[in-house]
Amino acid sequence: MDKLYQDRDWLYQQYVAEEKSTCKISKEIHVAKATIWKWLNRHNIQTRSRSEAFHIARRHSVDISQYLMSIIEGELLGDGSMAVAKYGLSARYKHGSKHLKYLEWLSGEMKNNGIMQTGRILHRIHPLMNNCETWHYTSLFYTEFLDIRNRFYPNGIKIVPGDIVLNQINLRQFFIGDGSLIHDDRSDNIRPYAVISTYAFDKRSMDTLINQLKGLGFLASIMTDNRIRIGARSTKDFIEYISPCPAAIEDIYGYKFSYDGSIRYKKNP
Repeated sequence: MDKLYQDRDWLYQQYVAEEKSTCKISKEIHVAKATIWKWLNRHNIQTRSRSEAFHIARRHSVDISQYLMSIIEGELLGDGSMAVAKYGLSARYKHGSKHLKYLEWLSGEMKNNGIMQTGRILHRIHPLMNNCETWHYTSLFYTEFLDIRNRFYPNGIKIVPGDIVLNQINLRQFFIGDGSLIHDDRSDNIRPYAVISTYAFDKRSMDTLINQLKGLGFLASIMTDNRIRIGARSTKDFIEYISPCPAAIEDIYGYKFSYDGSIRYKKNP
């Protein structure tokens, strides 16, 4: 490897395109680190700041399976969010919930598919909200998350991506987070119906969801308060489609899958 660093294109490929550190490059071609720095400057290749270099060194990469993508999509349709790293080179997934058990399950699903948690799940108490307790999960930064983040936040505001394809997993997660199964206790002859909270989404996003739900064969409409209603004639099929509720969180969210009403919501399950 005779003086490869003197070739600007080669050095640019190593340092900028492949984001190798000067230390890594110098070790690979058996030259001093200072030599790499000198030739970066001589070639007018902009060097990274210490903080940027630190970020690149600590970010991660993962092969995103269809299952993992569906889990993330479903959560992002609901309460999940994604934050971009300082230099816009990667992103991480974040989720808040009132149920620690749910975040422990979600963290396990993520871990089983290559996504690691940063630190521990944090506990917060909100004095201005009657001391409401919430729990917060955050993943490490992943390069592949950036594309997902850009799909859901093209202008910094969450939307429903036009290319999303609803399936059993992402729709299940969406319903777990923001769905309700409405039972009318006045009569056993009144069929329940399902509602999904979608208050913040714009018209295009709502149209995308409605078209996808109808494509799956469900009667779906937009309510006056911008929620989605699954018609009573479709609700049983809808619940059967997204079932079963994951066993590990059935004691928390099993009532949302109970079409016959045998399982009801418990305030403190």
